[in-house]
Amino acid sequence: MLSVECVSGYVHQGNPIGQEDSVEGIDYYAVGLDKSKDTCVIIGSDVWGHRFVNTQLEADCYSEHLNVPCFVPDIFDGGAVPLGTLTGELDRRQEMDKFVKNNQFPKNVATVKRFIKHLRSLGYSKIAMMGFCWGGKVCIALSKEESLDSNYPSLLNAFATAHPPPLQMPTDVAQIQTPFVFVLAGDDTHIKAPMIQAIQETASTKNNISVHVFPGMKHGFAIRGNKSSQNVMQSADDAFVRVMSHFKSVLVD
Repeated sequence: MLSVECVSGYVHQGNPIGQEDSVEGIDYYAVGLDKSKDTCVIIGSDVWGHRFVNTQLEADCYSEHLNVPCFVPDIFDGGAVPLGTLTGELDRRQEMDKFVKNNQFPKNVATVKRFIKHLRSLGYSKIAMMGFCWGGKVCIALSKEESLDSNYPSLLNAFATAHPPPLQMPTDVAQIQTPFVFVLAGDDTHIKAPMIQAIQETASTKNNISVHVFPGMKHGFAIRGNKSSQNVMQSADDAFVRVMSHFKSVLVD
């Protein structure tokens, strides 16, 4: 489930403008709290968690483009992979083993559901969630679940994922109940061509799923790609635009 590609990539430069806080034992990053009071977005992070600068900068962009608050909860309960694995200061394999031992998807899903319940209590009636890598698998699991509150027809209003871990096909896609967008890397060792084809074929039988494949892109390109590569950045920007369009159609339009 976790490979070297999951702990590879580039640290982006920038200064996040949000703030970190905690509620009911869940740490989180939040930005744009002065924007909409009834609509927001959640980001499910990759293995570096809610404090990873790339993810916080992405949250800033989501908040700005959608004009809503964006939250990045610590889905790993303090057990994210240390950034030193990306910079080469720590042994990747050792830290990956620790991460896998301490993190299981059911636990991560339960943490996000608690966070969603909190957001609902604050009055957020329209919520979308984007998941990168590990967080993408969490999104897929949540997209198949029923609402936590009888006041809302579904758990969330929309989901999206970029380069998630391998899926259980066709079940993972066939059971999705909520509008969903897949952003897939065309050269991903996790989701290879046969699985991409299976995702596309299953999605084609449903009217609430879109699949976008980016040829030549590697696992992680949409959140920790090489900004010096024009091809990578164009693909990441295109992926961002497609997710923004999806969320706007559900949350704003």
